[in-house]
Amino acid sequence: MIRRLIVENFPNYQKEKLFDIQYYELIVFHKARALYNLKKYKDSKLLFDRLDKAFPNNDKYQSWILGIKAKKYDYFIWSGTGVILADLILRTFLKGKFPLFDKLSLWILIFALIFSATFEIIKRIELKKRKKRHKTRGLVNCRYSANSSSTARIKSSCNLIER
Repeated sequence: MIRRLIVENFPNYQKEKLFDIQYYELIVFHKARALYNLKKYKDSKLLFDRLDKAFPNNDKYQSWILGIKAKKYDYFIWSGTGVILADLILRTFLKGKFPLFDKLSLWILIFALIFSATFEIIKRIELKKRKKRHKTRGLVNCRYSANSSSTARIKSSCNLIER
């Protein structure tokens, strides 16, 4: 819809020059953030990748990309936690009834614990990278000119682009 509006209003439309349009960056950012909030992480990451490609100096986009990557690890962590919980419940009810299950259950428990812990560590490392970027780089660089009538509103929204 956004692209159709732009095509209708700008007859010399070129896909690679879309980010030259003053508000397009902000529109794409808000769409990517909305997709993230709707838990459509794949679509959101695609838009943040486009923004990062167009504006490589903007650390907020890179930070969102790292956040989405860290979010993917939650699926693995919760899967491992579910296996641990199921194993503990089965061990409680089947204790002593199946000697082979008792030995196998211990190995399953150890494997699931290592699996979950590994992904939790990887997730924390990704989030530390993200926090480090925030501390070292500061706020988003706004590229809008001072003669714009809504510059103050745009700059305040740029400064608020944080999670």
